[in-house]
Amino acid sequence: MRTRTSIVALTPDEFKVYYERFAELQTISDSRGFNHIAGFHGVPGEWCHQQFPYDTFLPWHRAYLYWLELHFLDGSAFETDFKTLALSYWDWTSQDSHREGIPSRFLLPDTYSLSKSRIKSISGANASGPQDRDSVRNPLKPEELPSLADVLKYLNEPDFLAFSNKLETGAHNNVHGWIGGDMAQVAYAAYDPIFYAHHCMIDKIWHVWQNKHGNSTVPNSILDTVLAPFPMTVRDTLDIKKLGYNYPNDL
Repeated sequence: MRTRTSIVALTPDEFKVYYERFAELQTISDSRGFNHIAGFHGVPGEWCHQQFPYDTFLPWHRAYLYWLELHFLDGSAFETDFKTLALSYWDWTSQDSHREGIPSRFLLPDTYSLSKSRIKSISGANASGPQDRDSVRNPLKPEELPSLADVLKYLNEPDFLAFSNKLETGAHNNVHGWIGGDMAQVAYAAYDPIFYAHHCMIDKIWHVWQNKHGNSTVPNSILDTVLAPFPMTVRDTLDIKKLGYNYPNDL
């Protein structure tokens, strides 16, 4: 069982493996690589938002994170001492985030892999022509990030679709816009490595909501929807322990 912890909670040794693995994924040019997987979200794949309605927002992104995590764990930088290492989340509700903004571990020198990635030669309906550049950010003031009080309001919503919609259009969208740059564009957001830490936080909030309200309000009509391009259905995403990971109990 892997535990997805806060990025700031990783030990120095764990963090070294973490950013080295992201760096390694960014050098792979085939379907196992970071750029290929990033392309599922916006361009060139355009699977998210373009091909799925709002009611699969949370399941689709859970499948997406799981897919990246499998590739993250399957590489030469993954040492036997860190078999439980997983993707990490960024808690943008924390006091440190509201004081400092983006954690320093995402702001390392350019040679490191969490501050940016190279966006190369992608095309699609939402692309602004061929790309060969680094991802960019333009964050706002730290105090403008969503608060814990905001999240607690979402968690009090007992209906799955209402909860999902409020979380997506509220804190989720706000953080994308707060970071700015590529994170503020659906086409390129997933090319910024911080995208995955942000969505791990969204996934954790959903998990906390599930512990509180269960899955009974997830519509039966979407349970067998295939979350392409991933070989998973909505039903497959409802129990994260079956996917081999968990989160700390605290929010």
